[in-house]
Amino acid sequence: MINRDLNKLQRWSEKWYMHFNPQKTTFMKFTMGRGPNYDINIKLNDTKLNPATTHKHLGLILTPNLNFSPHIDYLIKKSSKWIGIIWKLQRKYPRHILENIYTSYIRPAIEYGHIIYHNTTRQNSQRLEAVQRKAAVACTGAYTNTSHSRLLSELGWTPLEERRNHAKYIMTYKIVNNLAPPYLSSLLPSSRGNAQRYNLRNNWDLTLLPTRLESFRKSFIPSAITLWNSLAEDIRNCPSVASFKKRTKASVVKCKAYTMGTGTGSINLTRIRLNMSGLNYHLHTIGVKDTNFCMCDNSSIEDPTHFLWLCPLYDIYRQSLVLKLLDLNNQSMDAAMEDASLHELTNIVVNGHINNTATENRDIFICVEQYITETKRFT
Repeated sequence: MINRDLNKLQRWSEKWYMHFNPQKTTFMKFTMGRGPNYDINIKLNDTKLNPATTHKHLGLILTPNLNFSPHIDYLIKKSSKWIGIIWKLQRKYPRHILENIYTSYIRPAIEYGHIIYHNTTRQNSQRLEAVQRKAAVACTGAYTNTSHSRLLSELGWTPLEERRNHAKYIMTYKIVNNLAPPYLSSLLPSSRGNAQRYNLRNNWDLTLLPTRLESFRKSFIPSAITLWNSLAEDIRNCPSVASFKKRTKASVVKCKAYTMGTGTGSINLTRIRLNMSGLNYHLHTIGVKDTNFCMCDNSSIEDPTHFLWLCPLYDIYRQSLVLKLLDLNNQSMDAAMEDASLHELTNIVVNGHINNTATENRDIFICVEQYITETKRFT
């Protein structure tokens, strides 16, 4: 019995030594690299330790200058695999399923600890935005040169930088209201009213920290103080975290009918909605086509209105489309048809109508998607 315990203790001590082997143990020296490169002589069991270039700590890859570039590289590599899966499922499943993949697996990985690495370089920030853009293109089936703002509006997404700022708002609110651990509350300076003897207009603003370096100014505490002071006083005095989140969250209007489509017809309708489709009018604007005229007479501009309602090449399919739209008994559609307003009609069948429910708009989109598929214009 004693021998068995001694053997266990010996094996444990061997593992401990292997884990803390001085020849394999390193340390990290954090520096901006502008001053002299001092050699820090750190020894363990008379063995000098070598400085590490990267170190993964609690899921964040740290570097000596804290620019988080290796961590951004890791996030991009990890996200690219999931974006590839979305591409493969793009024409098989409705868009809301593809969006769920992004919001469940990609965005949480990108936003883990993002209030810590938010002060990374502008280039790294743009690389992260490019990841979200690729995911948006994969979810919608849009062309890669589609307007970024239109893509985000189509999906109801906000830029990642805005989401990082919103996360800093929430964390600052928790620190100010003593809802965060004490070691965070101790880092935040007092308000200006407590630091001054006079009654100032900005008594409730937090005292700005003196910052000499740009790296320190962009770090969490100084940048969070600046963001916090920019909020209105009634927002900062919200009674709960939930109400504060609601007041500071960006309001995005999203059409639920856009997320229900599946297949090639839905993708082509989305491209028309985003003003970047296979129509000559859209291709001419980006220099792909020499002319924006339709092949029907080489004198009419092939825009969405011409393709849907005027082009004689698709008269047979258009008659079927009109009959299907009339069978829906939709008030907005019927009113547009009675007024013979082709541009308004195009706007309704492409973007939906504000007075329609998501189901009513989706019924209209299904008719248009069938028309697009039958014409084989984009094949």
